[in-house]
Amino acid sequence: MKNIPHRKTTEKAAKEANLGRLYTTTYGFVSMFAHGRAYGIRTGSDSSTELYASACVSLGMIQCINLIAEDWIVNRRLAPMSTINRILGI
Repeated sequence: MKNIPHRKTTEKAAKEANLGRLYTTTYGFVSMFAHGRAYGIRTGSDSSTELYASACVSLGMIQCINLIAEDWIVNRRLAPMSTINRILGI
C-alpha cells in the first residue's frame, strides 16, 4: 500500500495545467450549493428554486469553461476576468 501514489486533487491538477483560475471560479459557485446541502440549508419543501439555481450555475460554468478553453487553445491568451464575471453575472 505504501507504493500506491496519492491521487491528485482536482485543485492541484488544475493549477498544474495553469487552469487554477477556472477551478477557483467554478468551484466557488458549486461549493455554495454542495456545502449548503451538507448543512441542511433549504429554501423550503419545494426544491424547484434550488434546481433552477443549480441549472443556472451549471450553464454559467459551461460557458466559462468554453470561453477559457477557446481563448487558450485557439488564441493562446487568458480569458479576461471581466468577461468571465459578466457571464456569471457578478
